[in-house]
Amino acid sequence: ISKRAVVKASEEWGISQVVNHGIPTELIRRLQEVGRKFFKLPSSENESVAKPEDSKDIEEYGTKLQKDLEGKKAWVDHLFHRNWPPSCVNYRFWPKNPPEYRDVNEEYAVHVKKLSEILLGILSEGFSWFCVT
Repeated sequence: ISKRAVVKASEEWGISQVVNHGIPTELIRRLQEVGRKFFKLPSSENESVAKPEDSKDIEEYGTKLQKDLEGKKAWVDHLFHRNWPPSCVNYRFWPKNPPEYRDVNEEYAVHVKKLSEILLGILSEGFSWFCVT
C-alpha cells in the first residue's frame, strides 16, 4: 500500500476503493458462496435469524420492498450481523446453515480487521493524528 496515495485520495476524494488489499481471493469467493447458500434456503429457515418485532437492534435477517434504479419495485432480502469486536458478536443472528457460514465469516473478519488497522495507521500518520493506547 502506498501511504502517500492513501492519504492523497482521502484528502482529495474523502473515500476510495482499496484494491490488492491482501484478503485472499479464495476467501472472498467462499464468503460469497455461503451468502448465496443462505439466501437460497427456505424463507422459514432464514427467518430463524430475524430479530423479534419489538427489537430495536440493527442485526437481523429481513425482507423489504424497494425500488430499483429504474423505479421498479422488488423484494430485497438482507442479513446483517456484527462480526467485530468479539464482545459485540451475537451469534443468535448468525445462520446455522450453511454449516461453514460462521467459520468463513470469522476468517474474513480477521482479514478485514488487519486491513482496517493498516489503513487507520496510514491515515493517522498522514494526517498527524495520534493514538491513545
